[in-house]
Amino acid sequence: MMHPQTDRLATLCCDAADKAADGENFVSMKRLVEFFGVELRAQPLLYEGMVAEPRTKGDKWVVMVDSHSSGYDVRKYEQESSTNALPPRVRFTIAHELGHVLQLRNEEALGPTTRTTKRGAAAKVEKQLERGADSLSPLLLISENGIERLCEDAKSPLGIAQIIQARARWAVSREVIVHRFGLLSKYDPSGFKHRPALRDMALGLGEWSDTPTAARVSAWPRAFCNFAENLVPEFLRVDTTSKENLSTVFRSPAFVLNGGEQIWDEAEVFAGTASNPRAEKVRIRLAVEQSRSLKKKFLFVAERLPVANCASAIA
Repeated sequence: MMHPQTDRLATLCCDAADKAADGENFVSMKRLVEFFGVELRAQPLLYEGMVAEPRTKGDKWVVMVDSHSSGYDVRKYEQESSTNALPPRVRFTIAHELGHVLQLRNEEALGPTTRTTKRGAAAKVEKQLERGADSLSPLLLISENGIERLCEDAKSPLGIAQIIQARARWAVSREVIVHRFGLLSKYDPSGFKHRPALRDMALGLGEWSDTPTAARVSAWPRAFCNFAENLVPEFLRVDTTSKENLSTVFRSPAFVLNGGEQIWDEAEVFAGTASNPRAEKVRIRLAVEQSRSLKKKFLFVAERLPVANCASAIA
């Protein structure tokens, strides 16, 4: 669970996203900015984005994005849709800065801020505010109603194709969609974790290393893991993430991570908890977004297979 005060900001973000989303649950930046009652400006900056507080009582908060490097396009902003969206990076930047607006408007929910903290502690507080805005922005970019629509008719865990399609429809980065589902571990008012679409599965990011068959789980954002009894497969555990080559776990030469064409493979792996990391063996099907570009990240879905499919499972 989130801290109650942070939980309140998360609730405000989810409400804003649902109200700013269109009939296809796409959250346009213009509607989101208007919902917050702020002004958006694109101008040369030293940073990707920043916010300015009102100088007088009648002024608006201002969100600014860098006009040179952000990819901001005023025509797309005015008529943005899922098929004509701003680049995911500038959408994230705007949402991140709106998160700061929400933080600063609700300082009593945050405790000390850089404006009320002595100089020596300001850097630490600023880092906390940045992390907080990073966690609020996915809630603004992907609405509760959008996740509801994605999960509502599913009788089994979501597949990689559904996740890829949702990411394109929501116009968000791979990092944002993984982070958004990961936040369900802390904030899940609709109980999505208990839906068949998200049970006994994980959603995460993989990344290629320096050879065509050296892929591993990305350390950030942490994969969303939602397995029965909290038995997390060993290759997804935080202490092993980014260390283990996935090809040593999923070994089929037909698998795309091993140079083949097949986007999925199955393996029997240990799973457990922090106190008992190798509690039992389970069978996992790993499906990945097909991409062989070195240094490029890719989405994956890991599904725990039913006992009937685990003939070789070891107690």
